[in-house]
Amino acid sequence: MVRSLTRKPILLTDSGELSTWLGPTQLGDEFGSTLYRVVINEPGDKIFHHFLWPDVYTRHANLIKKLHPNVKKVIVAELQAEPWGNGPNKPQSFYDLTMSHDQFSKNISFAQQVGFPEVYMWGAEWWYYEKLHGDSYYWNTAAAAFR
Repeated sequence: MVRSLTRKPILLTDSGELSTWLGPTQLGDEFGSTLYRVVINEPGDKIFHHFLWPDVYTRHANLIKKLHPNVKKVIVAELQAEPWGNGPNKPQSFYDLTMSHDQFSKNISFAQQVGFPEVYMWGAEWWYYEKLHGDSYYWNTAAAAFR
């Protein structure tokens, strides 16, 4: 149906950490992977640090392009750039569990090492909120990364 509505490339997305990418890449022209480094489990009581290294994503993309030549481009559609499970009335120490200044910079560096042609960062509204409340680190670091 989508192909009947547009001639633009169709981008489908899936988890970069928990998926083989095989389903979405059969149907789309481009593929977008998530890239999350630190998450909190569903009950909210355990922190999990993803252990994959940049080359895993790069090799995965190369394999997908060989298996599905229709996929012209693989990108990071969602780079973790805000805290996991953020919400109102949480202490800064809670946010820092998954997104400290150091983790923010590490995530950007990791995505650069993956080497995909495009990276979409998740969390601009949070950077702005932090900036308005006295912490310009995320806003300024993201701006530098965009340059």
